[in-house]
Amino acid sequence: MSKKKNRNKRTEYKRPEMKAAVVNAESPEDEAEETFEDGEATEDTGALTEDAKAEAAEAYESGETPETAGNEEEEDEQNGGKASEADTENAGSGEDSEPAGDTGADAEKAPEDFENREPVSEEVFFDADSEEREIIDAATKGDSESKAAPEEGEEPRESKYSEEAREEFEKAQKQQKENAKKSFKERSESIEKSREYDEKRAARHARRIRNQIISYVVIFAFLAIICGGGAFLVKHFLIDGGVFSKKAEEPVITEEQQEQIEELVGEEEELEPVITEEPVTEAPSVEELPEILEPVITEEPVNALDEYVDGLIASMSLEDKVSGIIMTSPEALTKVTLATVAGDGTRAALENYKVGGIVYAAKNVTSHDQFRDMMAGTLTMVDDTTFLAIAEEGGNNASPVAKVDFYETALRASEVAETNDVANAYNVGSTIGTALKALGLNLDLAPIADLSSDAPESLDGRTYGSDAGNVLGYVSSMEDGLESAGVTACLKYFPGQGYAGANPEFGRTVINKTEEEYRKGDFLVYEACIQNGTKMIMMSNAVVAAFDDSQPATLSEAIVTGILRNELGFDGVILSGNLGDVAIGDYYTVEDAAVNALKAGCDMLYNPTDFETAYNAIISAVGDGVISEERINDALRRIYRIKYADKV
Repeated sequence: MSKKKNRNKRTEYKRPEMKAAVVNAESPEDEAEETFEDGEATEDTGALTEDAKAEAAEAYESGETPETAGNEEEEDEQNGGKASEADTENAGSGEDSEPAGDTGADAEKAPEDFENREPVSEEVFFDADSEEREIIDAATKGDSESKAAPEEGEEPRESKYSEEAREEFEKAQKQQKENAKKSFKERSESIEKSREYDEKRAARHARRIRNQIISYVVIFAFLAIICGGGAFLVKHFLIDGGVFSKKAEEPVITEEQQEQIEELVGEEEELEPVITEEPVTEAPSVEELPEILEPVITEEPVNALDEYVDGLIASMSLEDKVSGIIMTSPEALTKVTLATVAGDGTRAALENYKVGGIVYAAKNVTSHDQFRDMMAGTLTMVDDTTFLAIAEEGGNNASPVAKVDFYETALRASEVAETNDVANAYNVGSTIGTALKALGLNLDLAPIADLSSDAPESLDGRTYGSDAGNVLGYVSSMEDGLESAGVTACLKYFPGQGYAGANPEFGRTVINKTEEEYRKGDFLVYEACIQNGTKMIMMSNAVVAAFDDSQPATLSEAIVTGILRNELGFDGVILSGNLGDVAIGDYYTVEDAAVNALKAGCDMLYNPTDFETAYNAIISAVGDGVISEERINDALRRIYRIKYADKV
């Protein structure tokens, strides 16, 4: 206890040394700075050790520095080990004396504040020569002056600097804490922004890599398709040694897909190699790619009838194909002068030639029973797709079947027109069609669709008149009547021979009707019927000078293909005019007439005078390359579309 009292008495002259000890003692900030500079910062950087805190507190309380505290015994000996009166009084009370000029609160609070100071963050460092040190020096100096021992009887004097110094010290400490927090917050925000930037940059890298891989996969798929197609062509060329008759269908890419592919390829060219240690997202497989990137091959919808017909034609021989495009008479087929029965000669001929059709004329119909028996016999020799035809127009003169009482006589065309009722035309067609169907006939070479003058000699009463609008109504109605009974109608005689001066059946006929008259008259009727679904049209054997002044319409490519097929858009069966007419037979051989009719664009040859001669001429023309087999296939395809329409 006496040592402590003596130390307190010596406070007056030891204060400057204590000040130096306090100033020279390492503050938490100094320690943190040294540690940071040495690269040895830890979680406790900037904090004093417990021993250092205790030593500093003891020195502050006793007024000694660590150096002067070691000389304590020596000083006691020099003073003779005697205590002052104050020491004696304090000893009697059992308490240590307090330094003069300092209140008890000040003596205790200063070391407590020193011990309880919080360490600052790693990121904040304070200079040793800061404002804090200046405040401490001022406070220490003031304490040294004010804490001199008081005269006897005087009250202890309080330091005039203690409160001010403490307030300044606390204010500076508070400001430093706020600066540290602000600096730490700014540093944290900077680190967070840097982290976000790195994450976005990594995401961009990953996205670019993914797009690059997708581009490579798409390009590889297209290259594979192209290479596969090339390998296919080379294989067939080298192994089979053949030439493709049809071009392979190529992939068709929509504009939207093409734009997407170009966009992907563009991105690929702009991409730069990116090196990253982060795991790269696996590229999607070809199956996982969006469907809009897959090549789309569009195909025409397959028509069941066309598919069936093409299959039949592909399985046929050339000989059967040629037979199938000829419609012959019983006489031309059996080589007899007049055929009124279907006997062994007809059977033998039909076994050798699968003809496309048989056409009957008025000479083959002699009586009701005769013709019924003839048709019954013929039906046992042909299949149900063979055309069995006759020209039944209405009225007695142009109705062979009506003459032998197979049905009540129907009105002829001119008589129907006089009723001014298209329903009558339908009734005529229905009546005729029902009678023909009952006999086994399935094709009627009627009605006549030509315009005519007032009953010209060539078409006596067989036309509906000269007004295209009226004629169209009657023609279309009669056609519908026939079709309703299951009989195919065949319009005739294109491009129109109503104004012919003579019938081509009996000689060469030239029609001088102008092109404008045809386009404003007959063509209007035929074009409207074509749009309504007409299946078959027969050609005229007259020479129509407005379009071809050198040969009959049947043999004119300009009229058959140029006008009827291309200009008017008819895709049904074009039947040649009667090749047995004088207008043909007297000017052309059987061979030339048959070959030229096919070259002009006719699909079916109607009644050549000699079946075998016409048949052999076509076979030879195909062999010589005058007519292609595909031309025969094309004609047969149109014929079969009619024959098999209700069977597929």
